[in-house]
Amino acid sequence: MEIELNQLHDLPHSSSLNNIDDIGYVNNEHENRTNDKLIYIYNIVSHIFVFSLCESFFFWFYITKQENDAFENQFNELKMISNLICINYNIDLSPYYDYLKNNVKQNNQISLNYTYIFNGGLFCLVLFMNGIMKLYQNNIVDINKNTYKNIGLLMLLLFMYEFMFFNNVIYNYKPKSIVEINKLLFDQCLDD
Repeated sequence: MEIELNQLHDLPHSSSLNNIDDIGYVNNEHENRTNDKLIYIYNIVSHIFVFSLCESFFFWFYITKQENDAFENQFNELKMISNLICINYNIDLSPYYDYLKNNVKQNNQISLNYTYIFNGGLFCLVLFMNGIMKLYQNNIVDINKNTYKNIGLLMLLLFMYEFMFFNNVIYNYKPKSIVEINKLLFDQCLDD
């Protein structure tokens, strides 16, 4: 038994170190895979966060204005007829307009609050994931630089597309239902 132990002890150190290194390599490989998955998930969450943030700003500062303009363009014919009716008849629509104004303001505030909640939740998730990556001893500054640099170009191209699409398609689109709305509102005026 002693001879066998001595023989094992006299083995060259390089072969025993290789085995230990192999075990360490396997452990590091597992940690690297976990780390890579964590960074991959972080890239996805960051992309969603930046997209959500940009989309929110784009919606509240650009699309709502353009949507109102497009809506007004769609109803020019109806506006002409309604003005003609209001001029010829003494109709007080003040209570109706007050109701609409309050209802729209309340609905828009609810939508704005949800925007804050969703973007705030995503921001907290990004901060939480930064903390987890720091626990795995990652260089979060470099990871964030690379992530947001990659996302930045994509967001720029996406919003250029949305800007062109909204100006060239949505703003100029005239729905077929505009004729149906006019017929519905003025069905008593139509000759059958």
